[in-house]
Amino acid sequence: MAANLREELERSRLSHQKILKPLKVISLAVGVDIRQPTRFWNPVKILAIALIVNGFVGFIADYNFIRNNLNESINVYADSLLISMQIIISNIKLIHLILKQHEFYKVIKMAENSEILLNLREFELTTNEHKNLMQKIKDILKESWQDIHRQLSFFIYSCCAIVGWYWIVALAQNIHDLYKRSEHFTVTTTHPVKYPVWINKGPKFIIDPLQYINSAACNHISGFGAVCYDGIYVVLVVHCAALVHVLRVLVEHSTTNEIPQARRVQYLLGCIRFYQKIFEFYSSIDGLFRIVNLIQYCINAIILCMIIFQASIGLEAEASLVVKMFLYLLAIGFQNIMYCYNGEKLITQSNSLPIAWYSCCWYNESAEFKFLVRMMILRTNRALYMKMSDFSTMSLMTMLTVIISDKLLLFFTLEKRQCGSMKAYAVQL
Repeated sequence: MAANLREELERSRLSHQKILKPLKVISLAVGVDIRQPTRFWNPVKILAIALIVNGFVGFIADYNFIRNNLNESINVYADSLLISMQIIISNIKLIHLILKQHEFYKVIKMAENSEILLNLREFELTTNEHKNLMQKIKDILKESWQDIHRQLSFFIYSCCAIVGWYWIVALAQNIHDLYKRSEHFTVTTTHPVKYPVWINKGPKFIIDPLQYINSAACNHISGFGAVCYDGIYVVLVVHCAALVHVLRVLVEHSTTNEIPQARRVQYLLGCIRFYQKIFEFYSSIDGLFRIVNLIQYCINAIILCMIIFQASIGLEAEASLVVKMFLYLLAIGFQNIMYCYNGEKLITQSNSLPIAWYSCCWYNESAEFKFLVRMMILRTNRALYMKMSDFSTMSLMTMLTVIISDKLLLFFTLEKRQCGSMKAYAVQL
């Protein structure tokens, strides 16, 4: 059985690498190499540092534009506000990835190669008939990687769509203006910005391209920085949930005819060791994500509210705004869904563990077997949560809270705006 499982996992490793290839390429595009362990002064990280510095410069330009247009309609500086918040969270993610690159590589490699399953001793036990159990484990792993592939593909396409929209629209506008009004040409950046005065002092043929490149790089780090970090989260959490599901199947088979009576205690001890490895894997990924999750939760709540608010008051103005807001909402909405849906999947699987231990026919087994089952029921009684620091957890309940909060904030904002319009109309009368 152990040999068959290893052969199957070795064959599936190639498909896992194929699924993760787009994520690894995009990670390299933001200066993060998750293909191999790297030292702190790795040349690839120069790109990440350059993007982080570029992000801070872009944030200053966004802040200047917002400050100068604060008395105008929110539609004037909405793009700058949204991108500036994305720059903040993306820079934090990149800095975290640079500092913890070796730890991210370790857990990604464990998921890609299914190392926890490969090292299981309980599969080396002599069993009467194990085809059923093997097929269930294969199906669980195959389904989990298909789920990873679907989520990664959709998120990558949605982020590429919104980033490409910003790039292409601005580039097309620049080409048009340069062709029609070459004497009075003014560069159009991917989103409204205002750079400090000293930046504009210099040759126009150098300053204009640099401003476009800087604004485009801000969109680049906002979109692909999210793909890199959030894609890693999806891979690790879905794989962890699959491991918990495999453990449930193993526990349910502990008292079946497939396991010889004399070897059941040893088999159960193997399941306990398996749970310990899963818990260590879970602790590693929770420690890597919990602080950044809290920052992202707060920023995403504001971004979602901003998008909905801008859509509610400005969709009739321009057709292009409809497309842009749809693409933005698609990317940021799916990002929130990924975090909460996969966190909920892990919670659901871990909540079923105590039931799996109790549901096996432990009452017909030895006293040692019964003691181990009682111990594991108590030990697995606490679910595995992906935490946002110590404030909340990534779950569907959290996502529902964000949606309700955004709706309430949007309702009060629109009501205040309507009251202000009515007062202005009354003054005119």
